[in-house]
Amino acid sequence: MPLRTLRTGALSCGARQVENRLVVLLDYDKFEFIKLLLANRHTVVYCTLLGQAQDEAEKDAIRAKMQAFPEGRAILHALTFSHKTEGERKREMEKRLRKEIRGLREQGAVDEDTSMADRAPVELDGKAGQTARVVLDLESLAFQQEGHLMANKSCNLPEGSTRISHKGYEEVLVPAVRNVDDGDVLKKIADLPEWARPAFKGTDSLNRIQTKVHETALFHPDNMLVCAPTGAGKTNVALLTMLHEIGLHRREDGSFDLEAFKIVYLAPMKALVAEIVTNFSARLEAFGISVKEFTGDVQLNKQQLAEANVIIMTPEKFDVITRKGDARPFTRLVKLVIIDEIHLLHDSRGPVLETLIARTIRQIEATQELVRLVGLSATLPNYQDVAAVLRVDEKKGLFYFDNSYRPCPLEQQYIGITEKKALKRFQLMNEICYDKVVAQAGKNQVLVFVHSRKETAKTAKAIRTMAEENDTLGKFMVEDSASQEICREMAETVKSPDLKELLPFGFGIHHAGMARSDRELVESLFADGHIQVLCSTATLAWGVNLPAHTVIIKGTQIYNPEKGRWVELSSLDVMQMMGRAGRPQYDTSGTGIIITTYSELQYYLSLLNQQLPIESQMVQHLPDILNAEIVLGTVQNVREAVQWLGYTYLYVRMLRNPSLYNVPADEVADDPALEQRRADLIHTAATALFKANLIKYDRKSGNLQCTDLGRVASYFYVGYQSIAVFNDHLKPSVSDIELLRIFSLSGEFKYMVVREEEKMELHKLADRVPIPIKEGVEEPTAKVNVLLQAYISQLKLDGFALLADMVYITQSAGRLFRALYEIVLRRGWAALTLKCLNLCKMVDKRMWGSMIPLRQFKSIPEEVVKKLEKKDVVQWERFFDMSPQEIGELIRFPKMGKTIHKLIHQFPKLELAAHVQPITRNVLKLELTITPDFQWDDKVHGAAEMFQVLVEDVDQEVILHSELFILKGRYIEEEHVVSITIPMTEPVPPQYFVRVVSDRWIGSETVLPISFRHLILPEKFPPRTELLDLQPLPVSALRNPKFEAIYAKSLSSFNAIQTQVHNTLFNTNENTLVAAPTGSGKTICAEFALLRSLQEDPAGKIVYVAPNEAIVRERMEDWTDKFGALDGVRMAVLSGDAVADNKTLERCSIVLSTPEAWDMLSRRWRQRKQVQNVSLMIVDEVAPSPAPPGAQRARRETRDDV
Repeated sequence: MPLRTLRTGALSCGARQVENRLVVLLDYDKFEFIKLLLANRHTVVYCTLLGQAQDEAEKDAIRAKMQAFPEGRAILHALTFSHKTEGERKREMEKRLRKEIRGLREQGAVDEDTSMADRAPVELDGKAGQTARVVLDLESLAFQQEGHLMANKSCNLPEGSTRISHKGYEEVLVPAVRNVDDGDVLKKIADLPEWARPAFKGTDSLNRIQTKVHETALFHPDNMLVCAPTGAGKTNVALLTMLHEIGLHRREDGSFDLEAFKIVYLAPMKALVAEIVTNFSARLEAFGISVKEFTGDVQLNKQQLAEANVIIMTPEKFDVITRKGDARPFTRLVKLVIIDEIHLLHDSRGPVLETLIARTIRQIEATQELVRLVGLSATLPNYQDVAAVLRVDEKKGLFYFDNSYRPCPLEQQYIGITEKKALKRFQLMNEICYDKVVAQAGKNQVLVFVHSRKETAKTAKAIRTMAEENDTLGKFMVEDSASQEICREMAETVKSPDLKELLPFGFGIHHAGMARSDRELVESLFADGHIQVLCSTATLAWGVNLPAHTVIIKGTQIYNPEKGRWVELSSLDVMQMMGRAGRPQYDTSGTGIIITTYSELQYYLSLLNQQLPIESQMVQHLPDILNAEIVLGTVQNVREAVQWLGYTYLYVRMLRNPSLYNVPADEVADDPALEQRRADLIHTAATALFKANLIKYDRKSGNLQCTDLGRVASYFYVGYQSIAVFNDHLKPSVSDIELLRIFSLSGEFKYMVVREEEKMELHKLADRVPIPIKEGVEEPTAKVNVLLQAYISQLKLDGFALLADMVYITQSAGRLFRALYEIVLRRGWAALTLKCLNLCKMVDKRMWGSMIPLRQFKSIPEEVVKKLEKKDVVQWERFFDMSPQEIGELIRFPKMGKTIHKLIHQFPKLELAAHVQPITRNVLKLELTITPDFQWDDKVHGAAEMFQVLVEDVDQEVILHSELFILKGRYIEEEHVVSITIPMTEPVPPQYFVRVVSDRWIGSETVLPISFRHLILPEKFPPRTELLDLQPLPVSALRNPKFEAIYAKSLSSFNAIQTQVHNTLFNTNENTLVAAPTGSGKTICAEFALLRSLQEDPAGKIVYVAPNEAIVRERMEDWTDKFGALDGVRMAVLSGDAVADNKTLERCSIVLSTPEAWDMLSRRWRQRKQVQNVSLMIVDEVAPSPAPPGAQRARRETRDDV
């Protein structure tokens, strides 16, 4: 048949007729091909017509005809699509898939909860088996400006604001917003419940803000967000919410159940934590509440954490605690979480807050245990978004107060310097500073914030010099006044030469590098009004509450060692500094002045006038945050990860402002819930983690599983890029030189740069450090290496930026070396493990391993330590046998002999003894007896000392076993026995080594060789159990009519094996292994133990584990028939979803599972009570006999048929 005739027929007659004609034409054995032709008949016809068209006019006519019906339009679209670029085709395909899926959902074909990850694989870009997920570029999606991002295009200033242009700078004046008296009656403390009043001792009433929120804060459990200006009394709002929680645990006799709850208060800075602890400790003392600080500087052990009722910590510390599964006993008692300065979501530290909020809300939903969330924030424009992520009911818990609620109205002056040349710009800043200070001289005190210690004195001297030149010095200090006399007297007592020079003129300086006595003197003189101008660093804004009428922020750039460059001040710092302007008890208004560059003027105007929207910074940290959730077990697959992302502030902002987060408008229209976008973000982060070996990612099923490297990254707060570097470069034979180089390659130092002015000092330092550096000092890795060694060697640095870099490096060094140590320990590399552990201790103690261990005692004078180190002829071990007199004579300092002798015997030292017993030819049981041989002092050793117990092979190259031994002070006089199971190889090695190393004391190490010379191993093939010639046991031996009825239908007595094992399984609780041939009745043997458990412990849980789902299903059907009728017996099969399985285990008495599903559920056994309640575990097919693939397959098929 001619082709054109067939084409015409295809369009004119019905599908059935076309099919009949094709069958006749192509014969009956081509039916699949005929079906394919029919399905694509329009494509075949019109593509052929277009291909045979003679000119463009004929093609246009055919295209016009195709546009008239849907199939034709689809073909035209596909033809156009094929000419697009690869990227365009990819986007079009994704768009089409999303539309198709949405259509299916609307038809009810796909369930609403079905994840994108569970979609059937499609062919994408010609590669089969990939889902329609896209790997995004997270770096391009992240905001490079971080906390300095300004999403608003313009800033509307309050009425009365003026803008004035000067030579070299522009000035914007914003008048103070006056308080509006709304006629509200302040809440009297006497009107509060009587039990709550002691918290407000010395106060008559709450202020305006506290009065408005007290009803919700004190009497309702709703989540809250309170936005108010700095200094408006938000701390008392937090106190009211604490009192609500305390009141919930008030007994009838008026006492409080303090063990039933904990309160966590998250403060943004370590400097604020101590101040808050002091405040709340005094306020809550009457209730017996224990308030503790928990930061990087102040550590709490588990006992102290358990004793504390209110814990004040930084968000990072709370993140570290909640990342670890063993923190559940603590976190389940947390009933209130207060997040101070929640507008930090906009800052680079915002992702930590997002993570904590999402984790807490998901925990509430999973456990159904209420945790109240309270956010305290500065005034911000998009407060409703923050309220949404905190799950705040806007009608009940959302409170927003503008600047009119500031206790002392603030007049703002913004100065944007347009001068480009650095020297002129610096001079101009000093002149502006002088002008502003002189304007207040004699009337009000001025606080000038600068951003380096040296700059405090430079600025103060510059102002004084200009005042001398302009003859205005008398305005700052009246001649012969009492203040001048006091300042002159005090100047004689100070240690700082700069302060001594400035104090008589009424000027002061303040920074953390000054002596404590000088700082306290300056604070008291300024508070009493004797110092008129105080130049300070930001430490005064955070650590000390010392307000002034006028605050000047001179310059807004500070050096950030993490970025390796000068960056703008964070919003938190600026608001804290401006919060020091105005003293409510003395002033009717305050003045805040910011001197910045012209380009940054808009940002600070927006920030301080509540027009800077808070955005999410989570994208750039998404891989590390996702890894932490996977390790914690809260996210186990892509579907759960997509749901988890829906709890974050990132998701809220993507919905509100999709264009800012690079979400195309058509994507929002096609997918309003942004499920596909979230799936793409998760896929991208998971792919990055998978490439770095932090997780196992099954793209087809979407399952996510953590690895050892992932756990290390999460526990030690290390970025995935750093872990990837460690993984690539670590080898068993790494030397000290290479180990320090690997440390220097960490992703934490990727922005480290070497400046031209630093090279000379780095060269000098490189010559003085003990471990050689391969690279030249021009390389950033060499700089990191040099500064780390300089820190350990306690070398002095000159450059300010270099010192800041060293502080940043050493802050990260401890956890990075701990991460390295954990990685090599898990790999079993003995020599490298010891090197990493020693480096951890060297960084912590700031001393090298070659130095005398007595350096770790700070009470020994430096000159005495040096004398001891010079006596290198005396080995360290010999000091333990010397008397006080001998030590005194050795160092020629008799008085110190007794002190040093006492300290030597406080140095942790252990005596070891071991007993070995073979269990099998391949497994040994080692009983290690540890006897402490030192004197315990709580001031030196704390509550406990930790030791690493390592069992090494004969060559001391491989670690066969490792564990942590904790020695508590109260058990110092006792012997401690540690039981260890270790592998044994054949031929039997001559010996193993047990090494016990202190976790924090350099030089505290004991090694014990264990000889196997007289070790006798069991026989190679032990005899099988003899099958006894016993009378078959009747079913009546079960002694329970219900149990007997189960078997009576199928058998009258048990077989020989069942008879022999019956007593052990049915009458005892002994652990049992039954190894017998297939078909010998092992299942009934297991059922004996099951029936005993049901009879003896009805509340206990019974778990049956089989290697594959087919056996599990078979056993489920069998046992449902057998035991389903018994009272109280409910059975179910675990699904692999840990949350759902936990509920299944709670509901059922018998659960059946594959090893993978039970592994997923039981990993967090400490937190899951139902897992702890398991009374019987039956493991089927423990060691299945090997069979050829065909036999295994046949066995599977047989089971499937059954």
